[in-house]
Amino acid sequence: RRADQEARSRLNHIFTGYERWMLEQVCGNRGEPKALIYDGWIGERIDVDDMEERIFDESLKQFGFPLAAKLKDTPIPDSVEEILTATRTR
Repeated sequence: RRADQEARSRLNHIFTGYERWMLEQVCGNRGEPKALIYDGWIGERIDVDDMEERIFDESLKQFGFPLAAKLKDTPIPDSVEEILTATRTR
């Protein structure tokens, strides 16, 4: 049981490292993200298809195996009313 917990902990650190690496690929020369959230970030808009391809190609080159990421570009509402409307329609 303890061995399972240690293995999970190590895998968590490995996956977190890959996620961080992918975020660095996405940000590139655009600077740091404005905010990190549970499963994403807030930052400048990007071409998600291009970035998914870049992550795949660069990971293959750097690690010897590909990482696949499915990115989604979701604009942030400009007003509180838009946020409330979006929340009510879910």
